[in-house]
Amino acid sequence: MNLFEAIFAHDPASIAIHFGERRISYGELRAETLRMVQFVKSKDVNPGDRVALLLHDSPEFVEAFVAIISLGAIAVPINMALRTEEQHSILENSGARVTFTERDFAPALLAQNEAPADFPEPGHDDPAFILYTSGSTGEPKGAIHTQSDIFYTNQTFCREVLRLTPHDRVFSSSRLPFAYGLGNSFSFPLLNGATTILCCEKPGPDVIARIFSEHRPTIFFGVPVIYNLLLEHHRSKNKLDCSSLRLCVSAGEALPAHLGEEWEKEFGVQLLDGIGSTEMLHMFMSNHENEVRYGSSGKLLDGYEARLLDEAGNPTPADAEGNLWIKGDSAARGYWQRPDATARTFVDGWVRTGDLYRRDADGY
Repeated sequence: MNLFEAIFAHDPASIAIHFGERRISYGELRAETLRMVQFVKSKDVNPGDRVALLLHDSPEFVEAFVAIISLGAIAVPINMALRTEEQHSILENSGARVTFTERDFAPALLAQNEAPADFPEPGHDDPAFILYTSGSTGEPKGAIHTQSDIFYTNQTFCREVLRLTPHDRVFSSSRLPFAYGLGNSFSFPLLNGATTILCCEKPGPDVIARIFSEHRPTIFFGVPVIYNLLLEHHRSKNKLDCSSLRLCVSAGEALPAHLGEEWEKEFGVQLLDGIGSTEMLHMFMSNHENEVRYGSSGKLLDGYEARLLDEAGNPTPADAEGNLWIKGDSAARGYWQRPDATARTFVDGWVRTGDLYRRDADGY
């Protein structure tokens, strides 16, 4: 199914996005996305062309992302927090034919009448977007993903762990150009008729506290350092209102056991740690609600396989450390223009995460 059709199958009157004072319904978002489609077409963007998005987390990011990949082009979200030279490096590597930046979205550019959309049916292996890794292990690499990868992560992590309903409001401190943030703030809420809360500001403790109070999210996504900062903010400054939350999620790095325990004790909300990667698009392993084991990254999700191998490529026994390899249908189709790195990381359907883990007898 085309992503446009999947998102806008929901009740057009339901709220899709909270953005500052704005409340944007699914019907309004659909109309704006169709206007964005016409704008993208006006730039002579063809199937397979790369289109870079150097945008804040905003309705325009969502509209542009959906429009680009629904037209068969390839979206390339770029982290706004990167240095200018790093952004230029990604632009050059991706070969983006068009770049959308904040200045491109003047209201006059989108002041067109709504036109019917004629989207091509996406092929299972047709590239739809490129997400660049953080570069923590060297030069950032562009993981090539398809539309089907979006649907697969929705069927796995979102359905199994989050269990979103149209009544949920989700907020993520991780930004949309990251694989973690793209699922949290874009594909999961909008594919399930829920509401995503977006903000342009850097999500420090004061901003997050304000959003908790004003927009009342039911699910919050962060990384361990954010949860630690929020606890410090709560204890030393204004109290953090977490009364609307039913679930919190952590990823990006291992969540210390004491931090998860302190969070749940302080706010009465479970904090689920998990493992994901840019190459796999989102989580492939996670703790589950009411089955939390702090100090662990949880259990393997349905739809994924995992193996721990030593340096010689042999399986490691339980409680022994090994290199983590993952297999699942959300895996990227390699790295953009990096054949050597692709050959090292993607082997016979398996993806090497580059991390060392150990598994106990209970599967954690």
